[in-house]
Amino acid sequence: MVNGEFGDLSCVWVCIRLVVITMKPTLSVTNCASVWSNPVVRITHVRSVSCLLVLLFTLVAGNGLKAQDISFFFSAGDFSGEPDRFGNTHTVGPQDAIDPRPFGNEELLDIFFDEDNKWLIYQEGGNTLLVSHAPSGYEDSPELFMDINVAIGGKYDVILHFLDSRENPGDGTILAALGDGDLVEYSELNATPKTGGTSPGYPQFDGSTQGTMWWQTVSLGEVEVEDGGLVKVRIDDTEDGFADDWVTSTWQGITLRAIELGGAISEIQVSPGAFDWVTDVSGNQFKTGALDATLSQEEWLTVNANSASDNLWNIREGLGSYGPIIESFPNSGEDAPTLQTSIKFAQGGTYDVFLSLGDTGAVDPEENEQNSTPLNFALPGEEFVRWHANDGEFKGTPGYNDYEMHIGQIDVADGEQVDFRIDDVQDGTASRSVYLGMRFVRKPQIAITEFNVSPGAFEPTTDLFGNSFYTWPLDTDTFPNQEDWLTVNANSASDSLWNIREGLGSYGPILESFPISGDDAPTLRTSVTFATGGVYNVFLNLGDTGAVDFDENLATQTPLNFAMEGDEFTRWHANDGRFVGTPGYNDYEMTIGEVTVAKGETLNFLIDDVQDETATRTVYLGMRFEYVGPAEETQEGGETTLSVSRAGGDNGAVQVVLTWASASDGSYTVEASGNLSDWEVVAENVSSKGETTTFTEEVDTSLGSRFYRLR
Repeated sequence: MVNGEFGDLSCVWVCIRLVVITMKPTLSVTNCASVWSNPVVRITHVRSVSCLLVLLFTLVAGNGLKAQDISFFFSAGDFSGEPDRFGNTHTVGPQDAIDPRPFGNEELLDIFFDEDNKWLIYQEGGNTLLVSHAPSGYEDSPELFMDINVAIGGKYDVILHFLDSRENPGDGTILAALGDGDLVEYSELNATPKTGGTSPGYPQFDGSTQGTMWWQTVSLGEVEVEDGGLVKVRIDDTEDGFADDWVTSTWQGITLRAIELGGAISEIQVSPGAFDWVTDVSGNQFKTGALDATLSQEEWLTVNANSASDNLWNIREGLGSYGPIIESFPNSGEDAPTLQTSIKFAQGGTYDVFLSLGDTGAVDPEENEQNSTPLNFALPGEEFVRWHANDGEFKGTPGYNDYEMHIGQIDVADGEQVDFRIDDVQDGTASRSVYLGMRFVRKPQIAITEFNVSPGAFEPTTDLFGNSFYTWPLDTDTFPNQEDWLTVNANSASDSLWNIREGLGSYGPILESFPISGDDAPTLRTSVTFATGGVYNVFLNLGDTGAVDFDENLATQTPLNFAMEGDEFTRWHANDGRFVGTPGYNDYEMTIGEVTVAKGETLNFLIDDVQDETATRTVYLGMRFEYVGPAEETQEGGETTLSVSRAGGDNGAVQVVLTWASASDGSYTVEASGNLSDWEVVAENVSSKGETTTFTEEVDTSLGSRFYRLR
C-alpha cells in the first residue's frame, strides 16, 4: 500500500507471475524483393493468448517443423459450435438435413425412417454418429458439410472417420470429398480399419440394433490454411443399394493431423548498401559502416567498380538479393576496413541468422575453390570466422551468385541493437570478398496449452514443441528387446506381454494386458523430457471396453497402477477420472497432480497392470501435460519481494518506483488497485532488465491508498 505520505510501505501486496504476452499481428514479407522496392506484405492475425494458461512455443520458420501426432478431432454429431481447447471450431449442416431426435426417442417410432430422407443421430458409447439408411430403403439423405475453422495455420492431413459393415465389408459405404472435389465412395475395401475396439450394431427405429459395424479411417488429402482458415469436407450417403435395409452410411467425424504448423514468418532482409539507418516494413532498422567510426564514408567506400588497390570497399548496385553489394579485392593487395552491420530489432525473440556472400564464377564447388571469394564474419563478442561459398547454399544469381550461410541463432529483446562485423580475407586465398547482406528469420510463436504422450513411442520421440518421450520396461536388462515384452497379437492374454493395438487411443496406439487371464506384463516406464520449464498439470489416460456407465465400470474393471518413479504405485480406475470420449476404447482421464520442471529436465512415470484379481484388463492410453505457468522464482533467503520507493513529483504528484527480482527473459504486467478488489493494468509487456527490473508511475497522492501487483 502506498499512502499519501509514503510513511508505511509494509502492506505492499505482491503476486509475481510471468504473463504470457498477447501476440500482435505481424508483417510477413512474401516475396524476395529488396528493401529498395515495395515488397508484398500480408498481415497475419495471430490469436490472442490468455494469461497464465498458455505457453508460447516456437517453430522453425520457412520449411516448418514436422509434427509428431498432433491432431484435432471434430465429431459429426457435435452441433454446439463451441471451440475446442485449442480454439478450433466446426459446423455441421445443413441442419434441416438432420433429424435432431436421437435413436431411442419415442417419437421416432411413428416414422418409417428408411424413407424420411434425413440423417439420424446415433449415440454409440462416447460417439455421436450420423447415419442414413441409404438408398436400400429408398432413402436419399441430403449431402452434408463440415466447415472447420482452424485456429493454428499450417499443413494438415484431413482424415475421414466412418463405419462399415463388419460381416460384409463394403456393404456400408459412404461418400466423401475434401472441399469442392468429386465425392468418392469409401468402405473398408479402400480404407484402414482399426485393429480393435467395440463393434456397434446398426440402429433400428425402436432403439435396438442389428448386425455389426467396424471403425474405418481414410485420408481425404492435405490442405494448407492460415490462422483462422477454413477446411471444408462434404459427406453424402451412398449411391448404391445396400443388401439389407437396416444397413446405414455411418459418419463418425473428421480429424486434422498436423503435418506442419506454420504461424506468421517474420523476416528481416538487410542490404549492405544502407549507410544511414533504414527502417523496413516491420519497423526493424539497419545500417552498415566502418567499424572505425572516425572514418568518413569516402574513407572506406568507393563507387569505382573493380577499384582493386585503394584499400576501399566498392559498392555495386543491383547485384545482390537485397540490392547493392560491397566487395574488396584482397588478391590485388587490397585490405579494406572492417565493417559493422547494426540491426535494431523491432520485435524481440529468437532469430536464425543468415549471411549472404557473392561469387562470380560458375555455380560449381570446384570452381568455388579455385577462384575463392571468402568473407570474414563475426557475431557480437566472437572471433572472425572465414566463410566460403561451399559452406552455404546457393540461392540464385541476381547479379553475383548468392550463397547463404546459416550462422546460428541470437536472442534479442524488443528494440535491442546487435552489431555484426564483416571483413575481407587476408590469407592469400581470396580473389575478392563480396558481401551481399544478411537475413534474419524470427521463430514464429504458436499458442499451445498442452502436449500429449503416446504410449506407442518406444524410442525417444520429439514432438512439435521440442518435448521428448518414450515408453519401455523399467527393467531394461531383463527386457532389452521389444519382442521380450510386447506383442502385436490382439487379445493375447496369457503370455505376460503387453499388447499394442493401433488407433484405439486418443493419442494413437494403446498398450493393454489381461491380468484376469494370467497376464503379468512387465512394469513400464514412460520418460518425458520437457522442452520448456514450468509448472504442469499431469493427466493419465486409461481405457475401458464396456458401456460408459459407473456401475458397469465396477462390474468389469480395467484398473491401472501408476506412479512417479521413486513413489509407491496408486491404483487408478475408470470411475476415478472423467470420460473424455471413445476413439476406440472408452478414454477416462485421471488428474494425477502437478509437477514443476526445469527446461530440459526428464521425469519418469511408471505404469503396471493390476494384479489384485479385480482387473479384466489394464489399458494404458497415454498421458497429457497441461502447462500452467512458469515456476515461481525466489530470492535467496525467501520469497520474491516487490519494493516501492518514492521519487520527486510536482503539483501533488509523486513518482512511485517499483523494483523486483526478475527472470532474464521475463515480461511483466503491472496492475494497481485502490481497494484490492478492482484491478487496472497500468503497464503491459514490461521487459526484464536482468536480475532486477524497475517501473515508475506518477501518482496523484490525493487518491489515497494504492496497491500494486505483478503478473
